[in-house]
Amino acid sequence: MDKYTSIITDEKFSNLSLTVTKYPKTLFHWETLINFLITRTSPINKTIDPQLYQLITSTYENMLYNFPFLENYHIDYALFEYKLSHIKQMNKIFKRALLIFNNRSLLIWIQYLKMCNDLISNNKELFSKYELAENFIGLHYFSGEFWNLYLEQIKLRCNDSNKKYIILLRKLLELPIYNSSKYYALWLQQIDQINDLKQLTKFVSKDDLINKLKIDINFNGRRGPYLIEAKKLLKKFTKELCMVLQFQSLELYSLFESKIQIHYYTSNDHLIDTKEINTWIKYLDFTINLNIESLTHLNFQRALISLANYDIIWIKYAQWIIEYKEDFNSAKDILLQGLNHSLKKSSILKILYSLLVKINDMNSLQNILNQISESFNNSIENSDDFAIFWDYIQFNIFLQNSLPQSRYSSDQKSSNGESTSYKILLPEIVLNKIRLRLDDNNKNNDSMTIINAMTQLQTKDNTDIIEKVIFQYLINESKNKQFYQDNNTFWILYCKLIFFDPSKSYLEKRTKIVEEVWEQIKPSNKTIKKSLFTGLLNFCEAYLPEDIDFLHEKFNP
Repeated sequence: MDKYTSIITDEKFSNLSLTVTKYPKTLFHWETLINFLITRTSPINKTIDPQLYQLITSTYENMLYNFPFLENYHIDYALFEYKLSHIKQMNKIFKRALLIFNNRSLLIWIQYLKMCNDLISNNKELFSKYELAENFIGLHYFSGEFWNLYLEQIKLRCNDSNKKYIILLRKLLELPIYNSSKYYALWLQQIDQINDLKQLTKFVSKDDLINKLKIDINFNGRRGPYLIEAKKLLKKFTKELCMVLQFQSLELYSLFESKIQIHYYTSNDHLIDTKEINTWIKYLDFTINLNIESLTHLNFQRALISLANYDIIWIKYAQWIIEYKEDFNSAKDILLQGLNHSLKKSSILKILYSLLVKINDMNSLQNILNQISESFNNSIENSDDFAIFWDYIQFNIFLQNSLPQSRYSSDQKSSNGESTSYKILLPEIVLNKIRLRLDDNNKNNDSMTIINAMTQLQTKDNTDIIEKVIFQYLINESKNKQFYQDNNTFWILYCKLIFFDPSKSYLEKRTKIVEEVWEQIKPSNKTIKKSLFTGLLNFCEAYLPEDIDFLHEKFNP
């Protein structure tokens, strides 16, 4: 039996495959499956069975589709291809992984550059990759390993390595990164190797040597003692600079970096300590105030690696993009990513909806609303998260009322002769979802919020429509109508709807409330009746004092 057949017929493989199919968002099951396949396939070499190769690559692809922030597994996947001498595929995997992290994954860059060191013989091509990496992760607090690789390759590959090496070291003396003292020590070693005054210009410009250090590289006296003193001055100057740098590095470490324990993606069943999340929030605020754009982008991406399941980071990132860069399209992309990863989506959705309205991207707004509905099997009214449901309703109403009103004449009639003008107020699909939500006695806690919001849509032309499609429906047709019959707030809202109708006179309002609205009240028992009386009495005292006696006569138990 060949290895591929022995694996796929193994009961353990069948169980693991079934489990990841059943629970695709549980990371542990994917890790168990991929580790099983790699272990059973070892040693991995060019003789691997094509079917087994396909099985492993498809497993990696599906795993990383569900968990794209798994840096280690992107690397493992690329190295798997490398072991099979699939260099083109390895490069593709690394590049795709970097794009997922917006080119700001320190871990992936380091591993990728290590592979490039071995595979790329063209110095220009190699150093262009190092320069690109520097632009994205050079300011990372733990970027020391990257800089070590860079310095090492300069020594190995550059003809004038000493000059380029010193230029890079000088750059490092200005970065508040972890273990920055190492580069200060290397800088001092390079100074000690100076044996001619003119070599000082490799470390400091000629103008700075003259103006800041008072060193003349053309000194005509005894140059030996003069060089010794010049080197001391250069070390002293550098020491003052590095003391400031080390203070900044220690400050970052003590305030933030030492308090961050998780630097990798964790699945949604692993909760991050609130203290760590708050540390990241403070760190990001600190970074934003430094006003260094590349560093701010980098630290946001760092935070997202471990906190991708938390909406607060995605929202903060998008808000920074909007406030500091006014880049609405990038903010939209960030929020869309946040929707895919964050466990709580309502806050992201609210900001995303508003952003799409702001940039007048109604097509995207409609598409997202459709996707949200589909994610609930087109039954968003059953959502346990009221905020998601209500935002969906509100922005659907906004979209409908953004259409040219000429499409909906106020006197337009349906086939049965009834007015369809309520479509201006509520699209039919939205009205149906509102009614289904109001009909559900398991969602009663939200009902008054919905009804109150409907009354807020009142204008001089639509009071009758709101009364008909909401209040009259709930009284006469709702599966949950007794709840509304017995609900104090419901009747007060109904009375207020009529009382604030701009199209009626005060007398007309009084008459309608007393003779029509109150006549529909049918409480289920005396206790409810007493409660309703108290609520209506408060309403009358505020708005209809002339009808208090009638209220007592009709409702006082």
